[in-house]
Amino acid sequence: MSTKFALPAKERLVQVSIRAPEKMLSAVAKLLEQGGYNRKQRSLWVREALTALLKRPDYANLVAEEFITPGTTQQIPLSFTNEQLMSIQQAIELVDDEEGVKTDRSAILRTAIIQRILAENNTQLKPIGFSSQNALL
Repeated sequence: MSTKFALPAKERLVQVSIRAPEKMLSAVAKLLEQGGYNRKQRSLWVREALTALLKRPDYANLVAEEFITPGTTQQIPLSFTNEQLMSIQQAIELVDDEEGVKTDRSAILRTAIIQRILAENNTQLKPIGFSSQNALL
């Protein structure tokens, strides 16, 4: 009698787009290269940044302080799990409840990216480490 073994099911990723400033995208591209990530791993890098941001007790305030100048952004496609998208939605609601600021998915993800850029350049006030093990895969 033979037994078949299946690999664990991989959670399906959902494709979304965010608006991000060109200078931010340049900084991300540089850090991807420095960190040994390829362009196809940009979503993984951002998912890791999101995970780290949502672990910070002050993340609602960081998102509320985020601002963008109209006309200075580009859209980029990223992939997230349904669980991560639910976490982003909960973060949007928390920012509204705690800070009284209406925000969106792009603002949450831009804040995560900014915090990771600051941490990787050792300019973040409270650095938080990043690794693939931290990411919600």
